[in-house]
Amino acid sequence: MPHVVGDLTLQELRDFAQYQDAIKAHLQRIGQLEVEKHQVFSNIQVLQVGLEAVTNAIRSRLAIPEGVAWSVAADGSVTTE
Repeated sequence: MPHVVGDLTLQELRDFAQYQDAIKAHLQRIGQLEVEKHQVFSNIQVLQVGLEAVTNAIRSRLAIPEGVAWSVAADGSVTTE
C-alpha cells in the first residue's frame, strides 16, 4: 500500500500542471496537423487528376504521341524532345 512521503509546494504543483498542460496542447496540435496533412494530400490528388486531364487534352490537341517527351515554355509554346 502506498504511503505519503511529502507534499508538493504550491509552486511545484503549478509548474507540474503547467508542463502537463503544455505537453497535452502540443500533442493535440500534432493531431490537428495530421488531419490538415491528410486534407492537403487529398487536395493534391484532386489537383493531379485535373492536371492529368489538361495534359492529356493538350497532348491530344497537338497530336503528341504517347511516350514522347514535351515541355511548355513560359510563353506557352510547346516543344517536343
